[in-house]
Amino acid sequence: MLTMAVFRTVISSCIFLSIVDGARILFFFGLSTYSHRILVWPLVQELTKRGHEVTYFSSSPNRNPKSDPKVGDFVPSAVTEFYKGEGIMNLNLLHSRLDGVLVEKWNEMPGFGEVLCELILKSPDTKEWADKSRFDLIFIDALFNDCGFAFVHKFKTKHILFGTTTIFPWNYDPFGILPETSWIPDVIYHFPAERGMSFLYRLISTLENLRWHFVRQNYYLPRIEELIKTELGMTDLPPISEMEKNVSFFFINTHFSEEYARAIPPFVIPVGGMHITLDVDTNPAGISDVMNTLMKLFFCFSLKMRSSC
Repeated sequence: MLTMAVFRTVISSCIFLSIVDGARILFFFGLSTYSHRILVWPLVQELTKRGHEVTYFSSSPNRNPKSDPKVGDFVPSAVTEFYKGEGIMNLNLLHSRLDGVLVEKWNEMPGFGEVLCELILKSPDTKEWADKSRFDLIFIDALFNDCGFAFVHKFKTKHILFGTTTIFPWNYDPFGILPETSWIPDVIYHFPAERGMSFLYRLISTLENLRWHFVRQNYYLPRIEELIKTELGMTDLPPISEMEKNVSFFFINTHFSEEYARAIPPFVIPVGGMHITLDVDTNPAGISDVMNTLMKLFFCFSLKMRSSC
């Protein structure tokens, strides 16, 4: 039921595009891993089924292009070569957290976004693709993919942000979202909030939101704007901080049933679980026997009915 409700919400947001002709829709997921594609792909597929022309712009090609032949797939050649070499997203998040270096990786993300933006804009096939393309709506991955605003400005189109997890610290100020740091821990530091947020945890969470806002507004966005103006000749580019405020919707891959029941504005729409499909075997051979055995053991130990075990 949740999945169907999510689809109705997501698809209804695209009604304004056209009720007769299919729209041209771009998903700009330049700085992303393949998991981001998996999260958003049900939406991509549903839009193509409804007659829209969809292009997915990313850093890695579709591993199974024959499964969705109607979806355009564009990966700039310079980005492909970069990922074959050094790469920037080839990291194990679990190991990084266990090693205590995950926070450092987060702090490197603005630099990653700048590097990818430069590669994208300088890639010759990007300029050729942009000159031949036209779009009515652009989805932008919220993970430092602000380079996508170059195409929002070029095509004079509406845009929707897609957050592949919960709300990031740099999302609060631009959209007037209340951080609620008195009880919701910082998403990057993962403070243990089950016993309540201490004063120190609340202070760090509050200051971190301000720090991210400062870095983004005074360091990261000006560099992205300079790249766009230089590489694409867009001397009339407005400040990205102003462009992003005209967002139509902000989809976030989360839900209050799986994390904190935070207060969000009406244009922020939780779509957690959208990537979970029903066309799978939910009861493969052997699973029922295992689950029955586990349930029996659970009741035996919890009720201490040793005689029935």
